[in-house]
Amino acid sequence: MDNERQATIRERLALVSDQLTTGDSALAVVLSEARLQAGLAAYERARADGLCHEGAWECALEAMQAPAAET
Repeated sequence: MDNERQATIRERLALVSDQLTTGDSALAVVLSEARLQAGLAAYERARADGLCHEGAWECALEAMQAPAAET
């Protein structure tokens, strides 16, 4: 994925992560970053597996909402 597209996806996922995470504590910041990383990884995996942007985006959103992203 090119750098510009990756930056755009990262920005969009960061917004979603911020909406999912409440509070300003250090834990909330860590959870937000963990969700963001889970979303990015899922998006990149899905694209590498041949999914279109929309399908990969859905995978990213699902990964960000998964309980594993909260630990």
